[in-house]
Amino acid sequence: MRAAVRPRYETAADLTNEATFEQLMLDNFGAVAHKLPVSYHVDYLVIADTGPVWVEFKRRRHTRGTYPDIILSALKWWHATSLADRTGASFAFVVQWDDCIGFCPWSAAKPWVPELDWGGRTKATRDTADIEPIVRLPVDRFMEL
Repeated sequence: MRAAVRPRYETAADLTNEATFEQLMLDNFGAVAHKLPVSYHVDYLVIADTGPVWVEFKRRRHTRGTYPDIILSALKWWHATSLADRTGASFAFVVQWDDCIGFCPWSAAKPWVPELDWGGRTKATRDTADIEPIVRLPVDRFMEL
């Protein structure tokens, strides 16, 4: 028996946030953000003068520092860092807060391991897959764009 395919929960607001990110990359860095198929498990491959970067992008509706860390699916982290490791590119988790945009870099040359925990979308859970293994990325690891 085949497992049911999980629905996509992408909203019009998500698409607007992504368009803003794409324009930011182009306007400020001359970089082109290529939206990836869902099978890649990360949002973008950004092509910049400094080289390619795998990027996961999230919008958070609070100011930076409201929470000590940002969570990300452990599986998404694994896919992103594996892509970076195997291709020689880097990975950046980019977060747009209400007051700034920051990025948390990872590369095979300077790897680091975030704290592993259990959690996810706990306040407005949509289905059982919303609660899963996560990694906690300290906000102080994020550099402002």
